[in-house]
Amino acid sequence: MTEWLKQPGFLGTHATIGADLSQLMAALFTVLFVIGWFQAKKGLGTNHHWLMLGGMVAMLGFFTSYYLFRQLGVLAFEGKEGFGGSQSLYDHVFIPLLTFHITLVVIGLVMAVYMIVLGFRAQAFAEGRRILRDRLLQTSWARVGTIFGSIAAVVLLIFFS
Repeated sequence: MTEWLKQPGFLGTHATIGADLSQLMAALFTVLFVIGWFQAKKGLGTNHHWLMLGGMVAMLGFFTSYYLFRQLGVLAFEGKEGFGGSQSLYDHVFIPLLTFHITLVVIGLVMAVYMIVLGFRAQAFAEGRRILRDRLLQTSWARVGTIFGSIAAVVLLIFFS
């Protein structure tokens, strides 16, 4: 799979299939979430729920598998191989941007899990339609610690495996 991701891309640039696929999926997920926002704004709760749930599960699946195949971006830290710029550009621009990008992806994955859980907690059914509950959602700090500890354990398990 890693070899396939390194082949020339399909968008007509010098990028690889992996980069083109990543760009295409990021654009697709962004469009899906914007459509979901419009659905929520129009009061189409059931449509919004299923679009957002499907989009987040697909996003989780794609980014998790992609970053596992790319070894969480570790390949990019192994050296300048394949990078077309100078060593200074690599060290002072590419690596900081890559680190920032991977950090945002990890935050996005954690937020996706959180939003999936929150979507189910915040819903109520009225006349066969999904609507938001009128009550305030509260949780204990112990539950928050358990959730973040579990997510951190899974991330560390994936990172060190």
